[in-house]
Amino acid sequence: MNNELKARIEQADAKLARAKETLLVVSTALNRDIERFGTYRRNVLKNTVGRFKKDLDVLGKKLKGGAYAIPEGIEMPDVAALSFQEINFTSDQKWRIADGVGKAALIGTNKVLEMMSRRKGWNFTPSKNTGGGNSGIWWLDLLQAGLGIAAAVAEKKAQEETAVQQYEAETGVLCKKVDAQIVFCNSISSRLKELIFVSDELEKHCVAELEKLESVMEAFDVENRTHLGYYQSASILIKGISELSKVEILDSNNQLSLLDQQYIVKSRKLLTESL
Repeated sequence: MNNELKARIEQADAKLARAKETLLVVSTALNRDIERFGTYRRNVLKNTVGRFKKDLDVLGKKLKGGAYAIPEGIEMPDVAALSFQEINFTSDQKWRIADGVGKAALIGTNKVLEMMSRRKGWNFTPSKNTGGGNSGIWWLDLLQAGLGIAAAVAEKKAQEETAVQQYEAETGVLCKKVDAQIVFCNSISSRLKELIFVSDELEKHCVAELEKLESVMEAFDVENRTHLGYYQSASILIKGISELSKVEILDSNNQLSLLDQQYIVKSRKLLTESL
């Protein structure tokens, strides 16, 4: 295999290696973000839902069926491992191209020589074929053998070119798959940012309503419309932010969860209505 074809293979390998390295960096960083999000979610829920549950205890109101559960973290598959599982990296076989094609060409060349040898009983050495009755025609047989060898060499070059083109194409497909996984990781990162943004805003409103409720708790009167209004407003917002406990990021098919998107939409609506 000539240097130009080898260089093309190395360029394809280098491109794939860069893509794989980028995917590893992106997915590893995302794993850390997901872990931090689990901690963030727990803290937000404790600061809002947990606080509300304590207020209900003071008011003597019981929750049914363990409502408003607060998860400790977030269960999710390793994104880095998941990303690499989605891609079958079988392209690191560059020298099999040269070996396979070279062997095929060598076999073709040997067949030409063997055929000519069997035909004349020669081993194609000048000392053996320059005399006797064959002296006038031996060079024609050698010429035919040479043409056969030249054809085999040309075929080898054509096979190498085709093999390298196929290798480049296969590597290109892998690079596109890697790029798609990087986009997927970035979409998860964007989803996390959206969740944190709406949760932060909702937490602020929850805390404000809880402070109003807690300001009248010692003298709380269900017949007092102001007191009851504080309780109802806090309940609505707490119910909304409690949905954060159901956030799963990825669904059972390892795609972005539609439930999380619904939480974002509902939270924005709730924030608008509470203004």
